[in-house]
Amino acid sequence: PYSVNPAYTCTKLISIKEAFGYFLWSPPGNTILDVPVGSAQARTQTCIDNLGNTFSCYVLLLQKGWNMIGSSFDKEINFTSVDINGNGSIDNAERGIYVRRTSNKVDVNTFQDAVTATPHWIDGSIYTFNGVNYTYEVCDKNESSLVMQPWKAYWIRLEPQGGATFELLVPW
Repeated sequence: PYSVNPAYTCTKLISIKEAFGYFLWSPPGNTILDVPVGSAQARTQTCIDNLGNTFSCYVLLLQKGWNMIGSSFDKEINFTSVDINGNGSIDNAERGIYVRRTSNKVDVNTFQDAVTATPHWIDGSIYTFNGVNYTYEVCDKNESSLVMQPWKAYWIRLEPQGGATFELLVPW
């Protein structure tokens, strides 16, 4: 365990919990990161998008404030759904991340719509670490090309919403 800043404590990681983010550093060289024997992939659920269409997804509960998210998949995932082929509908390959808000009723928005909603559900700044610096991109009503890269961590900030719960619906 190593930390440049004494305010941060590094400990030996014994187990990994589903839906928790981990900031992992490994030294250069012949380092192999592997999952223990007997590990199981999280189960997907059937989710419903903002248009009423069903799709297979992973559901991640968001906490008030900063949330570390990421993709352990071998493919990019759009932050918002985009009709790339121009056929007038969102195909599974074009499906992005959705945000589900539950209070008195259930509302589902694309990530982009959750950022531009009034009031905002999620702050539009998406932070990441490139190995040297923290950088960010902004998701807004005009930006639809942001993607979550495989094995890369991102930080998003959930705006407080008087008792509502929020979940990220990550398509699979």
